[in-house]
Amino acid sequence: MKRLLCLLLVLCLTLCACGNHDDIETTEQEQESVVQAEMPKGSLENPYGVGETIVIDEMYPVSDHPASEIPFRMELTITEVYSPEESEANRHKKQFPVARFAVSVTGDYEGQLELDQFFYRPLLTAGMEKVWPLFFPADGTMREVKALEIGEEYELVLTVYQEDEETDMKSYPYLMISYYYPDSSTINDIYIDLTSGRSSKTEEEAPDLTAAEQAQYYEAAVEAEDRGYYAVAKNLYEDIPGYQDANVRLQSVLDVLSPYNGTYYGESHQHEGVSVWVYVEDGTVWTTYDVENTPVLEYELFQYETQADGTPVMAFATGLTRFFLDNQNASYTHGFTMTQNGDMWSVMATEGGSDRSWNSTLEKVSDTVDVEFD
Repeated sequence: MKRLLCLLLVLCLTLCACGNHDDIETTEQEQESVVQAEMPKGSLENPYGVGETIVIDEMYPVSDHPASEIPFRMELTITEVYSPEESEANRHKKQFPVARFAVSVTGDYEGQLELDQFFYRPLLTAGMEKVWPLFFPADGTMREVKALEIGEEYELVLTVYQEDEETDMKSYPYLMISYYYPDSSTINDIYIDLTSGRSSKTEEEAPDLTAAEQAQYYEAAVEAEDRGYYAVAKNLYEDIPGYQDANVRLQSVLDVLSPYNGTYYGESHQHEGVSVWVYVEDGTVWTTYDVENTPVLEYELFQYETQADGTPVMAFATGLTRFFLDNQNASYTHGFTMTQNGDMWSVMATEGGSDRSWNSTLEKVSDTVDVEFD
């Protein structure tokens, strides 16, 4: 036994001695290759993005179709996506557009193929619930497209039906495509990240980060999101567009923040005869008095607490993003809560806060911010 152990030790030392710097340098590349192999393009972890052409070289109709043994080729590109606000603005009756896309199918077959016999295409909510969309021509003709002519190219709009037109439009971060391959009974799934076309910061605008730095930003952003520090999470996710599911998480954060977007105006409780302006846009808060030459101050929006009925109480405070990236134990200290009572909003200093500058009663005069701040 001792002799065997000695032989193994000598073998290990010999292998280590044979190593070189090239082996060390390629370790990280090998690890990246393994990760990519585990996350193929089109998977949920590595989805296609807006503008990327998806080519399915071989797919088949359902088994009971006359052409079930004929291979077809499909090309599909999501060319444009609509934000919830854009969707509501461009709706036709109860059909709300989600995305525009180009698609073509080729194969040794003449005629049409019905979509339901060829592939499935549900939209997915942030909770991964499936919603079944409809297709309409991009030229505005409201005639539902249920079949594709083989060899033809189509420009289509993908829409969702919403019975209650007054209900806020939902966000759909993914489109999933299911198709048959290598035969007419085996289903494959492909995911398309629809939020990749709505990221407020492009990859060119984002900082040039190493893989380790991107991981750091992502970890801090997830922690901030979990703690309700939504402006921090938004700022960090925007710096890593396309990294893992950062785009999807960013959209979820924006969905939380968007109800507070707008311009608020009303009476100051701190200064008699003075009014207050509060502007909120995607987690950034600007405040100023309605007095000439008054400076504009900038804050971040976060969840301060949760009421007994589960309703969140949002507050704004001095920016924390630059500290939170390096220290995830960092936290907001004092700030100002924003609570709604009917048509009016109350801004109050948080408990223990000595600064009552923005204590006020405000009315939301607009759902947008129509001024620019440096």
